[in-house]
Amino acid sequence: MARSLRSYRHEAERLRAAGRSYRQIAVLWRERDGVNSRVAYRLAHGLTQADVAERWNAQWPDPATPKTAKTISYWEIWPGPGGRTPSPDTLNKLAYLYRCSAGELHL
Repeated sequence: MARSLRSYRHEAERLRAAGRSYRQIAVLWRERDGVNSRVAYRLAHGLTQADVAERWNAQWPDPATPKTAKTISYWEIWPGPGGRTPSPDTLNKLAYLYRCSAGELHL
């Protein structure tokens, strides 16, 4: 059964209070829950896809092509059907937002 964002948020808060890093939390969820790194890091920060899009647009405004929650969703489901491959620039920007390395988001 899929877990809710709220459930992940509470666990992330508990793990962070216990001294776990975002990376440690993301690795735990990748291994235990089978989520990919892009999802795991977003959840470790307690963010929704809309939150990520909002932060992205604030950091790198582009009125011609603003990012949306759907854009974030496409990157998160890659390499699955319907997903879109995040470019190296995209991975670098997500890594900036998630405080990790771009290489960690490719897993």
